[in-house]
Amino acid sequence: MRTEAELSCLLGEGLDGGLQLVMTQNRVSLASVRFVSRGRAVLRLQEMFLSAPDDVIQALRRYLQTRKRTDWSVVSAFARARHVERGKAQRIPPLESCGRVWDLATIAKEVNDTFFNGRVKCRVGWGRSRPRRRRLRWGGGRSIRYGSWDATTRTVRVHPLLDDVRVPAAFVRYIVFHEMLHAVVPGERRGTRLLHHPRAFRVLEKQFPELDKMNRLARRLLSALV
Repeated sequence: MRTEAELSCLLGEGLDGGLQLVMTQNRVSLASVRFVSRGRAVLRLQEMFLSAPDDVIQALRRYLQTRKRTDWSVVSAFARARHVERGKAQRIPPLESCGRVWDLATIAKEVNDTFFNGRVKCRVGWGRSRPRRRRLRWGGGRSIRYGSWDATTRTVRVHPLLDDVRVPAAFVRYIVFHEMLHAVVPGERRGTRLLHHPRAFRVLEKQFPELDKMNRLARRLLSALV
């Protein structure tokens, strides 16, 4: 997610008269532009644009320079889609973050402050428990998905099996960190494939202390918990 200063710098590039950027929490008017004079504009954006994809920001920058409606249509499409997503998110029931052993709200805040300067906006909670007979098995082995990231609702869910005294706090922190990192580095499309962990993701993931140890724990805990 960009800061307001970073976004202003990106969008103001090429405008001779400068750009006045105003970030809002308006739920109705998501984006509006007023051209004050040649080469100068006043731009009001809803805060969702701080995390807008690069192609949307580039289209908005081009629009400020050329006023082409095709570029504005890209911006409008993004705003409409996010408006729908935010509406769906509001109907999602609250997540349970306080477990018997680990409090995910406390862990998520620590992870966010430590690794993301508190800039990742998301919900973090325990996933739903599943009966034993429904646990997934592939090739005769056992597997669980320790965490998940939902970009539509900006929600991190952690598997409830990790709410266990046998699970180190560092491992729970790693799972929360890993899933929150998806909010910073989205997947990349390669032809027909979607890479959920592109190179940029793996590079940033190495910031987590003792990453190799966390990977070994992931395999070791699998046999203990499942």
